[in-house]
Amino acid sequence: LALFAVRAAMTIPWLACLAAIAIASDSLVGRRGRWLTLVLVCSFTTYAAKSLEIRPDVPAVCLFYWALALSVHSRTPWKYFLIGLFIGNAFFFTPKVVYPGIGLVGVLLWEEGRTRGWGKDLIARCAGPLAAGGVLPLLCLVLFFAWARALPDFIQGYFLYNKSFPRLFTPWVFLIPSLLQNKAVWLLALVGLYLCRQNRMLLALTLVSLAGLFHLVLPYEQYYLLLAPL
Repeated sequence: LALFAVRAAMTIPWLACLAAIAIASDSLVGRRGRWLTLVLVCSFTTYAAKSLEIRPDVPAVCLFYWALALSVHSRTPWKYFLIGLFIGNAFFFTPKVVYPGIGLVGVLLWEEGRTRGWGKDLIARCAGPLAAGGVLPLLCLVLFFAWARALPDFIQGYFLYNKSFPRLFTPWVFLIPSLLQNKAVWLLALVGLYLCRQNRMLLALTLVSLAGLFHLVLPYEQYYLLLAPL
């Protein structure tokens, strides 16, 4: 019964993911394209199989999707803080989010500097709020584990342990089956990237996320959840 209840509870971040994708799609492809985007994401077999599982990747993906949704609309220092906060919290559900997270933050800084100038104001209006939001979850966790006298265990269990994994397989182990099972989705994704090639944020974010797939030590299927809306 408890397992069923937890599984049912995973529908909450799943629905929140779809809402974030819809909001982001409105800005990029319009309202009609939004529904096509949702259909394609839900028909992507990896997303359908993994997005309702009981695993920390699901809330991490949800937080990252909302950071992405906030980034495609008008941006203010407060929104930049929320984007950093979402990415910072997502990182502690799964460190895999660091790849698309770096891509998103890098593109936001580049676009803000290119359109509004690279002066000191860039720190106040963009870089500072992003950094503050991203660091806040880490600071809270460090203070909590220090208070509990478990800070070395936290560092060992989260950072050093994850870093110690050997590479057991290549990304092609899961990528090739995904390409074969989702030919239409991958093909339409390539077409969409070409059509949106002027959108530097979407293009750079997708390329950095794909590069992360080949840099990960253990590139399991769950990582494709981060790629699904792109």
